[in-house]
Amino acid sequence: MKQENISPAVERKLEQCFDLMPANTDINIIGMMFARPVQTTRLQLAGFTKEQTIPYLEKIGWQGESDRLAEMMAIAPANFSPFILTFDVDEQVYPRIGLKYVSSCATKDAPPWQGFLEILMRNQLCSPEKREALQKWPGYTQIKGSSPTWVDIIENAAAFRENRLLNVMERNFGQIKMVYQPGLPFEAKAYLRCSCLNIFVPRT
Repeated sequence: MKQENISPAVERKLEQCFDLMPANTDINIIGMMFARPVQTTRLQLAGFTKEQTIPYLEKIGWQGESDRLAEMMAIAPANFSPFILTFDVDEQVYPRIGLKYVSSCATKDAPPWQGFLEILMRNQLCSPEKREALQKWPGYTQIKGSSPTWVDIIENAAAFRENRLLNVMERNFGQIKMVYQPGLPFEAKAYLRCSCLNIFVPRT
């Protein structure tokens, strides 16, 4: 959207949203939802804590149910804080609120998402079948039949003399998003992530 197409009222509301952000927070994403019938601006603001979220939303004119949003925030484990706050804006702040949680810590004995999925299941936000499938997702898959490109060979010539290059796909979680919308049950979404890695393995 070009700047001249933004109405003065929308521009003022966006400026208010930015000006009233707590000092420890930051703008993560500003996005236009062109695929949806309502042309609002999606704001993703990083660094929010439970204590900061509702006071901030009320300052910018949010008209949602504070008690219900607080109830949803209380579901997430304490170690998944701060989080990313998402909402839509035009001349007003829309009531639908999303909270995006990313992994804040990981240990060998307790994978970071395991406890979160258990809590979601107890709160009827995740079925046992989906929890089991999500727990099986993280891992690695060798991409068979692939070979290094000329760029790989040139950039890693020294390493190639002693090693061989495996192309591997890493599977992991990206984030869990919890959604509040007036009149509807809470919703939880898991975002999965794939990335390709080049791993050098000693020749035998």
